[in-house]
Amino acid sequence: MELGLLTCVAATDVAHSSESFESRFHAFRAEVANVLALREGNRRSEIRVAFDRQFATVDLPSLSSDDAGYFLRALADVTFHQPDADLTAVAMQVVLRHELTELQPFSGPRLVDQMLLGDRSFGGAAAWRARFSEFDDALLPQVERLNSGHHRMYTISEDGRHLLELDSHIATGDGLIVVGHPACGFSRAAAEWMRDQLGDTGTRLLWLAPVDGNLQLTMLLQWNRQFPSQAFAIARSSDDWQFIDTWDTPQFFWLAGGRIRERSAGWNEGSRALLRRFNAE
Repeated sequence: MELGLLTCVAATDVAHSSESFESRFHAFRAEVANVLALREGNRRSEIRVAFDRQFATVDLPSLSSDDAGYFLRALADVTFHQPDADLTAVAMQVVLRHELTELQPFSGPRLVDQMLLGDRSFGGAAAWRARFSEFDDALLPQVERLNSGHHRMYTISEDGRHLLELDSHIATGDGLIVVGHPACGFSRAAAEWMRDQLGDTGTRLLWLAPVDGNLQLTMLLQWNRQFPSQAFAIARSSDDWQFIDTWDTPQFFWLAGGRIRERSAGWNEGSRALLRRFNAE
C-alpha cells in the first residue's frame, strides 16, 4: 500500500513543522534516553509517544534526502523498542523513494531489514533482500511450528537453519525468565555465576534473547552448543511478553502463576539475591 502521508494517531504534542528534522531527531533521542533511565511505567509506550510527538505527521514526497535520513533513523529507533509493521512499511518507502543505500554511518536497506526481522516478517525480509546486492550472501532461517496454539518464542535447530516456533510453560506458570544475550558481557557473567552457584535449574528457567532485528543466530547457536543447560530461545514478539517493557539485558523475572513475583534488572547484588531466593525454593 502506498502511503504518501504518515499520521501517528497517538501524538499528543506535535512538533512545529518549522523545526528541522535533525533537531526533531535529537529531541526524540533525548526523550528516549530519559525514558530508558526510568524504572517504572511502560517504557515502550512512552518511547512511542516521544516518537509521535516529533514525527506525528510527515509528508514523504516533500522530504529532502537529509531529512529522510533523520526520519529513517528515528523509525529504526522507535521500532527497535516496539516493532511495528506499519512503521516498517513507511521505512521501506523512505529508502526506495530516496535511494538511501549508502548513508553513513548506516545503510538504509539494512535498517529496514532489521525492522522486518524485528516484525518477524521473514518472508518480507527475503523479498526486501532480493532488491539489494549487499544481501547476496545473507541467509534467512526457515520458521516451523512444533505445535498448535499460541507461540511466544523460537528455538534454534541444531543446524541453525530453522527456527522452531513454540510456547513456554514458564510464561503462564512458575519459573524464572532470564532476558539476556551472549553478546552482552553482563549476561555472560550472570550465566557463569549461575553455573558456579546454582547448578542445573532444569525446566524451571528460560533463557530468552530479546526481540530485535539482529538475530545473531550463529552466536546463539555456538552458545547453545557450549552451554546446553543455558540454551537461549528467541522472543517472537513484544506483544507476547507484555510484562517485559524494554529488552535491556540482563533482566530476571521470577513468575508464579504467570505473574511477576520478583524482578531485577542488571547484573548486581539485587539480581544475585533474587537468584539465591529462587534457587532455595
